[in-house]
Amino acid sequence: ATKRFGKERPIIIGGISMGAATVMMAAGEDLPENVVCVMSDCGYSSAKDIICKVVKEMKLPVKIIYPFIKLGAKLYGGFDIEETSPIEAVARSKTPTIFIHGDVDSFVPHSMSVECFNACASTKKIVTIEGAGHGLAYVANPEKYQDACKHKKLATLFYEPSTRPRLSFEAAMMELGGGVLGFSEAQSSSAAKGESVADTAKTVSCYAD
Repeated sequence: ATKRFGKERPIIIGGISMGAATVMMAAGEDLPENVVCVMSDCGYSSAKDIICKVVKEMKLPVKIIYPFIKLGAKLYGGFDIEETSPIEAVARSKTPTIFIHGDVDSFVPHSMSVECFNACASTKKIVTIEGAGHGLAYVANPEKYQDACKHKKLATLFYEPSTRPRLSFEAAMMELGGGVLGFSEAQSSSAAKGESVADTAKTVSCYAD
């Protein structure tokens, strides 16, 4: 997308179910600067967790069946199911992430998004859509879905003049229904009077989410 639309275009990567797991795993990588947000809709915590849940619901012995599934993935797919996972990836993430999940999801439990939210190392928010089943959060409540960051404030502190990065963050936050505060260069802040970066960040964090 960066090659197609340019580095100045803010990008939000999102997915539903397995797609959500994919973007969470991407969040743990070194993403381009203009990827400003990750949106995970009903994603699972790990391939092992969701496979074991499904096997158990089929009333099959998990301890016997799962090793064969893992072996099949290695032999026929050429990958290790347990090599990495969404929950491990978000623990390394530096990209703001929104977790959305229906509270009556019978396939991927809502608790899996809660686990990923708790593990996430970046700025984060979790949105629970009441009465929504698997992949149906938007259908159940489109307004709540679209306003995932409503009443939330993002602080951007740029110590050097910036155009594309600053505007991309601001545009993305506004698209999600939130607001932005901060400064675009050090000379317009108390940094010009000698205030340290740590003190400025501590002060601004009182006003932002």
